[in-house]
Amino acid sequence: MKITDLEQRVNLLSLIESKHKVKRVGNVLRINPCPICGKKDHFTIYPETNSYSSFSECCQGGSVYKYLIEVEGMDEETAYKELLELAGETPEGEFKVNIKKGNAPKTEPAKQVKGADAYKDYTNIILELYNKQTDQDKAYFIERGISPEIIDRYKLCIGDVNRLDNNYFGKRAILPVWKDNKVVYWNARAIEKDPKIKYLKARGDAVYFNIDHLKTAAKGETIVITEGEFDALSLESVGIKAIAIGGVGNYKNFIQDNKRNDLLILTAFDNDEKGQAVESKYKIEIPKQYKDINEWIQGNKEEFKESIYKQIETQKRPDSLYNYMLNRLIPDIEQYKQFRDRKTGYKNLDEITSIYPGL
Repeated sequence: MKITDLEQRVNLLSLIESKHKVKRVGNVLRINPCPICGKKDHFTIYPETNSYSSFSECCQGGSVYKYLIEVEGMDEETAYKELLELAGETPEGEFKVNIKKGNAPKTEPAKQVKGADAYKDYTNIILELYNKQTDQDKAYFIERGISPEIIDRYKLCIGDVNRLDNNYFGKRAILPVWKDNKVVYWNARAIEKDPKIKYLKARGDAVYFNIDHLKTAAKGETIVITEGEFDALSLESVGIKAIAIGGVGNYKNFIQDNKRNDLLILTAFDNDEKGQAVESKYKIEIPKQYKDINEWIQGNKEEFKESIYKQIETQKRPDSLYNYMLNRLIPDIEQYKQFRDRKTGYKNLDEITSIYPGL
């Protein structure tokens, strides 16, 4: 792939802002002092052309690739690998960069990589963003019903997505997806009201949030399947294991792929037509005034916790008297009413009472 093509996928201004303070001077953007020679008022950034230059000629200037070499101090090979990563590509094989032609070097055929190693590793970036955020940032998650312990466990953070995706969309709530102790995927939700783009996701194949539960859960454990990550995090905040599959359309494939038949799998899909239309043997019933699990925990956390645990216990013992009275008694009475005309065989008893079979 050509270097120029890769550079078009990387926002130079966002890259520079991640490490340097950029200031507007008149109609231009500058870094003061210059990161190369230390002088002022000559290192200039041009967002419209995705390039930079220096009036004092301490560097040649150029676009992203030249910036990595001249400012970041990388050699050609390292700069190209970094450019590939910034552009969302995976380096393959050994190579030497041909700068003059601007072409990506030829590589040896790459070996097929399967399993956890096939995913990009975002762990270090997520840890950096998590450690930089303020208590005010964390308050966003707490207000949504997520416990401080869960915020820390999953490294939920508020940060600029350009550190992950190289496109600037402002600060977002970043929900890391962990697999085999690495962040291999992420979902970032807008935190402002009425955003143009509500969710941004990592490139490549999606990974179910908390999919490792299927490997680590003990025999007989309960796992609740939700649509979104915030719903799963809400359940995790009250001590219930949950997996988010990104929408009801993925449920059928999830069930087909799940090899654990020794777990109690429940669903807690949204309170909309699509969510409630999914056929599931065991369901969490969400009060109709709430659209989903996360809205429920925000509305009444104590009621949420009590009801969730009670429903799970009911599903664990489907033949219990409590479960029967809660779920089957009224439907059975309605069914038995169909037999009103049937008699006991004792005329005087039939005249005195209105007993019918089943009642």
